[in-house]
Amino acid sequence: MFFYLVWFLVFISIYIATDKKTFFNENIISAFALMFFVWLTLLPTIMYAIVFYVIKQKQLSFNHFYIPISLFLVNFLSLLFFSFSKDSKSFSYEFIQNIMTYSNFLVIFFIFPISTFFYVYKASAMVIAVNKSKSIISLVKQPIFLFITLYFLFILSCFLNYIFPSFVFKIFIFIYLPVSAFTLFKTINKNNILQSSNEFSYSLLIIDDNLVKALNESLVFLNPDLNIKQLARDIGTNEKYLSQLINKKYKTSYSNFINEFRVNYAKKLLLDVEYENYTLQSIGSMSGFKSKSSFNLTFKKISGFTPTDFKLRKGAV
Repeated sequence: MFFYLVWFLVFISIYIATDKKTFFNENIISAFALMFFVWLTLLPTIMYAIVFYVIKQKQLSFNHFYIPISLFLVNFLSLLFFSFSKDSKSFSYEFIQNIMTYSNFLVIFFIFPISTFFYVYKASAMVIAVNKSKSIISLVKQPIFLFITLYFLFILSCFLNYIFPSFVFKIFIFIYLPVSAFTLFKTINKNNILQSSNEFSYSLLIIDDNLVKALNESLVFLNPDLNIKQLARDIGTNEKYLSQLINKKYKTSYSNFINEFRVNYAKKLLLDVEYENYTLQSIGSMSGFKSKSSFNLTFKKISGFTPTDFKLRKGAV
């Protein structure tokens, strides 16, 4: 995850910038020291971007990344200027150095703390709004809420460690990263499962719409040789999804489902004066049944009457 990559870069930048053995080149040390402030401004924004994606299923607007990008440009262009400038006492050199210095101080003392509190608040409010019907205990158990809480506690411990150095902070570093990574993985995994479920439900809606059109408009059930494989192909799906749709929504099997349409169609023909001289075998054949016997058996099973009785009653039932 990009979030933990930035965490890694933060610690690497601190290590290289404070390296007392001068193992690294001076330019490399300066570059990492300046990039530390860029990574720092990215952390709260990325944290919020993760929560925003999990809750909203959308990417965070690029507007939220203007400050890190602006700071990166200031530090990068300043380093570029310093590498080519030979007069360290010139006005331009001092001016650029002051801009870079004040920008980074502004980040560490104002922008980063304010953005941390701001994005933690926004992220927490978003999670609470989605889970407003749940109890506080169930809300606290939410992995994404735990991810936000761990992030805030870690940042808070960093500030406290700066004021009151303690070994507790070092212990928390080793605890925070794996626990935070685990909660985030659990959140995203759960979200992917939910998303897959939503996508599957949406697919069933499309399949159902195509199925209704095929039955009511194209009258595909009139084909006596129609099977589930052919019907699935006609409506642009597979047998598995079509079978699940019929079982889940219509609470019946494929054969019963199709036969109900055939029987209802046969009822219309039996009641239509234009077909009163047609034989029952002809009515059954026109309705999609292969034989007179299967027509009689299926018709009685679904309607409770034989085709003859139904015709005599003139649709009284």
